[in-house]
Amino acid sequence: MSGAERRTRAALLLALGALGVFLRVVKAGDWPAGPWIDELYFLRAARVSAVESLRSLFGTTPMQPPDFLLSNGWRYYPSNLFLLPLAAADRLAGGGMASVRLIAVGSGVLLFLASLALATEATRERPRALLPAAVLLATSLWLLTQARWACDVVLTSAVVTAAAAAGLRAWRRSSSAWAISSGALFGVGAAGYPSARLALALPAAAFVAAWVAGHRVARRLALVALLAEVVVIAPLALAYARQPERLTAHVRDLSILSRPAGEAERAFFANVRDYAALFFVRGDAIARHGDPGRPVVLAGVGALLVAGVAAGVARAGVERLFLLPIAVFLAGGLLARDTESANASRVSLAAPFVLTLAALGAAALVESLPARDRRAAGAALLGLVLVTALLDVSAFVRWVTGPHVVDSFGVAERRLAEAIETERRRAPSEILVHPVRAARNVYFVDVLLGLPNDGGRHAVRIGTAGVETAWTRVPEADVLFAADGSPEVRRTMANQGAPLVAHAEPEDGGFSWALYRIPREAAALAAERALDGAAPMPAPGGNFFAPEDGLYVFVTRGGMRVALDGRALFGENAGGQVVLRLVKGRHSLTAERRRPTAGLQVVAPDGFALPMGDLDPP
Repeated sequence: MSGAERRTRAALLLALGALGVFLRVVKAGDWPAGPWIDELYFLRAARVSAVESLRSLFGTTPMQPPDFLLSNGWRYYPSNLFLLPLAAADRLAGGGMASVRLIAVGSGVLLFLASLALATEATRERPRALLPAAVLLATSLWLLTQARWACDVVLTSAVVTAAAAAGLRAWRRSSSAWAISSGALFGVGAAGYPSARLALALPAAAFVAAWVAGHRVARRLALVALLAEVVVIAPLALAYARQPERLTAHVRDLSILSRPAGEAERAFFANVRDYAALFFVRGDAIARHGDPGRPVVLAGVGALLVAGVAAGVARAGVERLFLLPIAVFLAGGLLARDTESANASRVSLAAPFVLTLAALGAAALVESLPARDRRAAGAALLGLVLVTALLDVSAFVRWVTGPHVVDSFGVAERRLAEAIETERRRAPSEILVHPVRAARNVYFVDVLLGLPNDGGRHAVRIGTAGVETAWTRVPEADVLFAADGSPEVRRTMANQGAPLVAHAEPEDGGFSWALYRIPREAAALAAERALDGAAPMPAPGGNFFAPEDGLYVFVTRGGMRVALDGRALFGENAGGQVVLRLVKGRHSLTAERRRPTAGLQVVAPDGFALPMGDLDPP
């Protein structure tokens, strides 16, 4: 390759790098127009982690907080190893959608840069493959959609991809330093999205392969990487050994291994069928993951991927090295109990490897031709990749501006949070959100209104089901009350002297909401009237701390004897809920579990459940 060709190639790669970054940051504030709940889980967990600081570097923090009334499983992330950088990003952005977008888009940019590093190392023996790899990595719809919302998956994938790039560099340079870096990054990656734990097997597999092949240098490097990985992961492994239920949380809910034997086999083969369709026939049925009508790689790239797989099976080399991580990450999807179709997000850690392998397949096809035909074949394959890139970019623009965004992301909740923030700047106010009429998920609003370093404290209060009975305490300031914008609610609020200060029509997020400012005097009067029927219970002192005056809801499914201040709330077989008005202070709470599955939940006046650790003195 001449000097002019090298300069042209370097300029093209620089332009593709800029294009890839641009596609990940363009209109970052509005593409998509609302947040996805996993971003908010991750953001709040980072805030809790920042408060704990270095006291629990390898501890675990629930991504889905136990004090919020959700019940679709639990996920845990190490509280500081993986979350402190996100807490720093949150402080830099200042909270709200700016923080949400920074952790999502920033993770996407990091993954793209790590993917370019991986492609650069993988194509050193086949330089023709680097340009197609860069095009695919920059424009892939699979990666572009993930980079807008799946921050936990994408950030983890960035770490694992960087680990693989460092491993390839160590192999090519026989460098122990790069091998240590690779193993350490694999260990860090295991602290993130659960699929990355599968990557812990890669250094061990490389060590075994090098041992069988009698390659002493490769065996030494793999052993060094494995030892570095073990050192990094050991403290986290000890934390999980103390709390094994957190290691399997959420993963246990998804695994086909939790199904009966016959059903597990059927689910596995159904997954094989669905993942084959995901790559070669149709996409993910979930619109949030991309275009359900098209595979994650288009037909031409799928053909190049098959060529790369064939080259890897046929001879040793980088192609063969890439087969193992792809197989490992796909195995995670095949063992998950999807019931309708394959999940593109769940296996997206394989994306950088899949796309780079497709580019290597293109180079292998060109090199298999006679020398006189290689230039024309290379130009044709590059044209195929460029057409694919144009189709992917246009599909990305359609996806991020399409009607599914309203249903898949918290668009209305974002608009409500912005309206509350604007109104709150005008005068100090308490925030009361109706749990059904104002937002499909109040958690969106709560985290968006939270601030960095607030330790995950709640920014809003959640009202009860009725508009007139929404009060659970007597407010001490004006109240910004978020409900729906129906005529009935508007009449009720007008009678209370509460002006409408903001609203959204149904097309703005799929349902309407309205925000009212209730003056302090009117709010206090309405709250006192609503609470008159609930006589306050004194605080005699005990093991349960009521953080404020107001209504507390005690909920159990049965199988538990519960008493408060000597008053029986639930018998052994009783279930349901009891509402009590408590005064601030300590109360004596006894809870005797009679069945292993029994549990007690206490909802405070702010509408959020109290962690049951509050049974102990705070």
